Amino acid sequence: ILHQLIDFEIDVAAIGRPPTDPRFETAFHRRLRVDVVVASDHAWADRECVTMAELNGQPMILREAESTTRQAFETAARRAGIDFRTEMEINNREAIREAVVLGLGISVGAETEFGSHRQLRWLSVSDAEMYIELNLTCLAQRRSRPGIRDFFAIASDFQLD
Repeated sequence: ILHQLIDFEIDVAAIGRPPTDPRFETAFHRRLRVDVVVASDHAWADRECVTMAELNGQPMILREAESTTRQAFETAARRAGIDFRTEMEINNREAIREAVVLGLGISVGAETEFGSHRQLRWLSVSDAEMYIELNLTCLAQRRSRPGIRDFFAIASDFQLD
């Protein structure tokens, strides 16, 4: 994503971790809660929440190790003293969503990241707080361009945390 900004392929990006590179200007946008997602035919699909202990040994479909979502989950898992089973590692949210729908495992994420899907059920984790941040970033040299400046101004009106 940062390379796309540098190459002028995109003007603004929503990313988890703010870049430390001074070529970029970043603004916090919102904090998203990380929940568990299961297929609509999963044994837990009628529930509203699960505990970290229930995730122990479950087949998990996770993003790559650098993912802030995965890091939030792994931190909560360590705190809870559970071992999860990484069934698959996929670097694409849409592919994770489809793998969960197919019943290949369960995952974690922010519902707004995955988009709504009638075959997914979102469950909160009652004994852990997991969050990721969503930050808006652009090339610092382009921050004052009218469209980019306006985008940041409008986005700041919708900050949720």
